[in-house]
Amino acid sequence: MEKDFNAIIKAVSFWCPITYIACGIILNVFTAFIYTRKRFQSSNMGILNAGTAIAEACALTIGFLTYFPTSLGFDISTKSSFLCVFLKYSQRFFIKSSCWFHSFVSIDRAICICYADKFTFHRKKRNVLIIIFVMLIINGMIYFSDALYYLESSNSVVNQTIAKSVNGSIVVETIQVITIGWSCKTTMVFAYVSDMTSTLFRTFIPFTIMVTCSIIILRKLYQTRKNVKNTAKQKDEQFAKTVVIINSIFLIMNLPLSISQVGQDFLIYSSFTNSTLVAGVRMFGAIAFMIMYLFQSS
Repeated sequence: MEKDFNAIIKAVSFWCPITYIACGIILNVFTAFIYTRKRFQSSNMGILNAGTAIAEACALTIGFLTYFPTSLGFDISTKSSFLCVFLKYSQRFFIKSSCWFHSFVSIDRAICICYADKFTFHRKKRNVLIIIFVMLIINGMIYFSDALYYLESSNSVVNQTIAKSVNGSIVVETIQVITIGWSCKTTMVFAYVSDMTSTLFRTFIPFTIMVTCSIIILRKLYQTRKNVKNTAKQKDEQFAKTVVIINSIFLIMNLPLSISQVGQDFLIYSSFTNSTLVAGVRMFGAIAFMIMYLFQSS
C-alpha cells in the first residue's frame, strides 16, 4: 500500500505540472497582459484581475519548480538554504495573495453596486494600488513563520553486500554504507503556526468576505427589482446561482489543502510510526496542492 501511495505521489507530481500547471502559467500571464491594456483601466476590475493573474502565475511557477523536479528525484529546496526558504515562503505567499485578490474583487463589486454614492475612495487608482501594496506587506508579515525553514541533515545506514576474492576463494562481506540526506523543514511550533494562519487567512477569511459581499449584492438586487417583470427576477436568480457556485468552488478547491497541511504536521511531529499512514497523508497533500493549482489555472 505504501508503494502505491508513493507511486501516486510521483505520478501526480510529474503529470500535473507539465499539463495544466504549465498551461495555467501561460494563461495567467496572457490574462495579466490583457487586463493591463488601456481599455480595462477605466475601472478597478482591470487592476484587480491583473493582480490576481500575476499572483497565480507566480504561485503556479513556484509549484512547477517544487513538484516537477521532485518527481524526477531532484528536490530543489534541499540544494541550498536560500532555496529552502525561498520556495517555502514564496509558494505560500503567492497562493494567499491570489486568494485575497479574489476577495478584493468581491469587495469592489459590492461597493460599486450597493454603495457607489457612499464610498468614493475606490474610484482613484492610486488608492486601490495603495490598498493592494498594504495587503501584500501585511500578507508577508503575517506569514513570517513560512520564512523560518532550514536545511537539516539526516544520516541513514544501508547494509551493502560485496563479494571479493581472497586466496582464490570468494568471500562475501556485509558493510554499512552511511548516506547523508537533507530536508527542508521547520520546528513543530512554527509549522503549526504557519499552517493554522494559512488555513485562516487563505481559506476561511477570504471565503467569508466573498460570501458576505455576495449576500449584500443579492439583497440589493432583490430590493431594487422586487416590483419588476419576471424576466428580471429570473436573471437575478441566475446571478444568485452563479455567485453560490463561484463561492462553493473557491471553498472546495482551498479546503483540502488546509486539511492536508494540518494533518501532515500532526503526523510528522507526533509519535505515529505507521509509514503507510504517513504516505497516505502525503499523497492527499500532493493531490490537495494540485487541486489548488487547478483552481489557479482556471
